[in-house]
Amino acid sequence: MKRGAPVYLKSLGILASLVLILGLGFPEAAEAQAKLKVGIIHIGSMTDGGYNQAHAEGIAIMKKNLPEVEVIEVENVPETADAERVMESMIKQGAKLIFAASFGYLDPALRVAKKYPEVKFVHPAGYKRAPNLTTYWASTPEAFYLMGIAAGRTTKTNKMGFVCALPVSFFLPTSTLSTWEPGRSTPRWKPGSSSPAPSWTPGRKPPRPMPSWTRGRTCWG
Repeated sequence: MKRGAPVYLKSLGILASLVLILGLGFPEAAEAQAKLKVGIIHIGSMTDGGYNQAHAEGIAIMKKNLPEVEVIEVENVPETADAERVMESMIKQGAKLIFAASFGYLDPALRVAKKYPEVKFVHPAGYKRAPNLTTYWASTPEAFYLMGIAAGRTTKTNKMGFVCALPVSFFLPTSTLSTWEPGRSTPRWKPGSSSPAPSWTPGRKPPRPMPSWTRGRTCWG
């Protein structure tokens, strides 16, 4: 995953909550843990102008607002066994919270989480969880809707397409809608779609695609 909506506010909120849970709620624990070490692993450059930079900027804001946090940050790590090695290295350096900040890090993070149950892991857009691994994502349907408006304003053929970045739930409800032509009352769906086309009358606000966390099934809200 190379690009995406900025997620630094989500990251900061998650981290702040975890800091409260790990420290502020238990004064003696906070005293013993003067520094919470946080690891974040990036698939690309932290200055890529997109997805990785959004995470990196979020981490910078976190460091500014939470001086009691120490960060271990590594960029350009492939979604292979290298990701596991980097995460384990962070843990050996004392990291107790790890952001595995790419979709392909999910399985490596799950394997490392199983080996280190005392360490907490967070993953963007993951569809699997563990007792010590949870997931997060920005609210993207609104941005998809605005992209559709822009496409509709600029199309010369009265047809629109959607390129799906990854086969994950919050992309699939939008990507199954391949084309819509003004004057048609129902959008056309790609062959093989498991969901029927929703009723849609031109002039009405189109149905909003909502994430589904039920084993990849698509849903419409």
